[in-house]
Amino acid sequence: MSVSETTLQEAAGILNAVVAGPVDMISDAALQTILTSAVRAYAARVERGGGLAPFTPNAVTATDVAITATAMLEAVNVGIFELSMWQSVKGQRAT
Repeated sequence: MSVSETTLQEAAGILNAVVAGPVDMISDAALQTILTSAVRAYAARVERGGGLAPFTPNAVTATDVAITATAMLEAVNVGIFELSMWQSVKGQRAT
């Protein structure tokens, strides 16, 4: 089943509208599902050689990224040193 670009843009618009309101409007489960899907899709694209920036310029703050990246690394039990080693071995950079 293919998802149209229009459907994805509509979903992103809905999510942006919800995020613009009180953050508690998004349930924990929904937020986890959204983040999981986004991470998997982004990783798959990068692994296929797609040099896609994870977000547009000025869309998030350094604090947003630090909080999220730290939580994601902790969730999969990966430390900063291990991440650095993985990047050097794989030669992996997002863009």
